[in-house]
Amino acid sequence: ACGSCWAFSTAELLESAFAIKSGKDTTEVSVNQIMDCTWEGDNFGCQGGEVAWALSAMANKSLNIAYEKNYPYIGLSGLCETKYLKSQQDPSLEFIGELDECFHIPKTRDMVKRALKLYGPLAIGINVVESMSLYVNGAFNDTTCTGASSDLVHAVLLTGWKVIDGLETWEVKNSWSTYWGDEGYV
Repeated sequence: ACGSCWAFSTAELLESAFAIKSGKDTTEVSVNQIMDCTWEGDNFGCQGGEVAWALSAMANKSLNIAYEKNYPYIGLSGLCETKYLKSQQDPSLEFIGELDECFHIPKTRDMVKRALKLYGPLAIGINVVESMSLYVNGAFNDTTCTGASSDLVHAVLLTGWKVIDGLETWEVKNSWSTYWGDEGYV
């Protein structure tokens, strides 16, 4: 009931970046903190938002990024817990880190592949069509899924690409649970 895919995509992007930077296993980033603390621009908590606005707001506020276990997802958006703002930080506060910078990449196949190799997973927007809800595995190839800018209504994490049945495909982690698709991937 909560339109928070954008916050999940942001959290998963940060989890990947922290794992790559630290060399440690992925640590779960608080999705609800992202929903609560990034109301700028086009972000409206459970009413939808955008990854770019979330990342910009987190960087601009010098937000200490919370662990999921300390700021759990409740499926409701509300007020930001100000103890995570660097200006009001409690010295005993446990947090993962903070965001230094973020950037957009050109939307070409070659540049996306290059960015995946250089930086790791990327937050992207995708088109969602009815047949996607029934996806189980293999290459998803529905011709009604156009990818036009106006159709990009769902935020996900692009994790790589591979060849399936002779077709080069993007590998995407979705926030619809590990019971959907190929253990949460398409």
